Amino acid sequence: GAFWKYERLPEVRGIPQTKATYIQQADLKGFIPSFIVNSKIVGQLSYLSKMRKKFDKSLEIDAGSRSELVQMIELTESSGAEALAQFEALHNERQGWQRPSRRFGKADSKVHSDIVTGRAWGSLSLQVHGGLEEIAAFIWDFGSRANMEISGDLERTFEEEGEDRGNFKKIVTRRQHLESTHGFQHRNRTFTSEMSLHLVGDGELVILFSPK
Repeated sequence: GAFWKYERLPEVRGIPQTKATYIQQADLKGFIPSFIVNSKIVGQLSYLSKMRKKFDKSLEIDAGSRSELVQMIELTESSGAEALAQFEALHNERQGWQRPSRRFGKADSKVHSDIVTGRAWGSLSLQVHGGLEEIAAFIWDFGSRANMEISGDLERTFEEEGEDRGNFKKIVTRRQHLESTHGFQHRNRTFTSEMSLHLVGDGELVILFSPK
């Protein structure tokens, strides 16, 4: 036999939520090795997982979260002159900048690395079809599925420090798989940064990731 139970849960960003529990019971009539029985049951239970994907509304939830962030960013007071100076200091041309071969198409891209110190810089500029606050909200929504999917990160965690008027800060940790280009051992590395958002003025906004 099979049994279903459904429980109403609180909405998330205006999207209704339901907890579904599925119980499968089977009588296979005789002695059958447990690993075969377990594999059969697991296969039956996977139906619920497949059903969940049919109702997945993660992108809608992400969009609702970004809409709230856009409204908060619009109320932020301009106080980002120092952050803009840090950005410009990194963005200025460095001796030894290289232009990647056609990997980024017509985008303005450049990279530079220092083998001795192990430090590297990279810059990419392109036009995105979206509003200033909307694009900034996408980056700031660090835990969203949409953001995670394009990042390449293996894992992400964050601690909110504040998202009130004029104070956007959080501590973020990301785990990435780094592949050696020189034949050395590949490994996973964890990076922790303070993430902050600064409105520079009408039409400019800066988000900084400062290593911790």
